[in-house]
Amino acid sequence: MEGQGNQRESIGFGLASMICGAAALVFFLLFINIPLAVAAIVLGIIQIVSHRKKLFAIVGIAAAAVSIILMLIGWGIIFIGFSGADSQLLEQFQQDLLQQYYNEGQTL
Repeated sequence: MEGQGNQRESIGFGLASMICGAAALVFFLLFINIPLAVAAIVLGIIQIVSHRKKLFAIVGIAAAAVSIILMLIGWGIIFIGFSGADSQLLEQFQQDLLQQYYNEGQTL
């Protein structure tokens, strides 16, 4: 019976790391994934350093790293989408509207 208690205790940090890493993956476009990823990495490191069972810890750390990478890629795509070529199109549209407004004002 005592051996089972040690087994359960020995995967606790790894399991918590994996859960935090999975939650960070789910919320990767929200900034809540950053504290979840940090928690997953810290808990995973504690598990790796202090216990023999390391699989859950490795999975948690990997999930946290992937969530941060996906967040950077996602926000990069969002910010690039709102800048660059789109801003040139918006400026051209604004100039066309102003030109139409002034042309209509002169005919009245």
